[in-house]
Amino acid sequence: MKSHEYITQITNYLERLITLVRLNNSVGLTDINSASEDFFAGLLNIIYGTALKNLNIEKSDFPAIDLGDKEEGLCFQVTSTNAKQKIEKTISKFGKHGLFTQYSKLKILVIVLKKAAPRTAYKNKFDFAFTKEDVVDMADLLKQIMTLDIEKQRSVLEYLQSHLDSNTYHSNISNETQTLIDLIDYLSSNKSLPSSEFAEEPDPERKIRHRFSEHSKLLEDEIKRLIPMYAKAKAEVLNIRGYTLIDSEHIKIYLQNESSLILSECNNNPQEALQKLTEKLSDILSKSGKKYDSMAIRFFIIDELVRCNVFPN
Repeated sequence: MKSHEYITQITNYLERLITLVRLNNSVGLTDINSASEDFFAGLLNIIYGTALKNLNIEKSDFPAIDLGDKEEGLCFQVTSTNAKQKIEKTISKFGKHGLFTQYSKLKILVIVLKKAAPRTAYKNKFDFAFTKEDVVDMADLLKQIMTLDIEKQRSVLEYLQSHLDSNTYHSNISNETQTLIDLIDYLSSNKSLPSSEFAEEPDPERKIRHRFSEHSKLLEDEIKRLIPMYAKAKAEVLNIRGYTLIDSEHIKIYLQNESSLILSECNNNPQEALQKLTEKLSDILSKSGKKYDSMAIRFFIIDELVRCNVFPN
């Protein structure tokens, strides 16, 4: 059971890292790729029992590869793409610089999720072997971690916690975007059961203008104010992070159950209930040591209200 807990938490951390890398790359910020070299040297050393070093520290812009362990004859290039052209360029540079005389095994670490492998073999005119299996991504790393003993798995988790709970990988992510990532991660981890009371067909106009008629003007004004400010950030996060039907259902169930309970406590006052729900979710993120944008949280709740996942009938 402990191993299952470790793997679940490790998976969440790796998913967070994938999201952050994609978000940064989508807006042309690639500093995180360079910062990842030291990070992955440490992580891979725990997983494989190696002594990989960041070669770019020894020599600026080291050719073809980023991490190396001469004793083991193993080296890695760390990249955010597994495009065939990119891989073959690395193979060519590795061969031209004669690095295969120092490192018998070249691997490419894709720090997101790799696209489908090419149908044909990679071009390689040099005297070293390189196959599709030498291109590994985060899913491959997770599979390898699952084979480790429980103490090694705990070491991996502690390493991820010490690095990813710091600000190392957050500097280029806007506060509202990071808030939405953390909020969606938290809500989608919900394992509550749906209430049999809620069987509402989405009808935001009826909900806002009829059910909450006394508050409709304030609610509509807030919708008009917040959606232009945060909708793009949410769409970007959902697109890059990935958003499954299971995620959507978990979020819906949590918000339906929690908002209905809070609305009753607030005597059916949606403005007061919105504030309490925002404060509750803000407090949850705050207690986990995360910085947050409370207006981004309120926007998310308002947006889910429009989708009729908040204050269900």
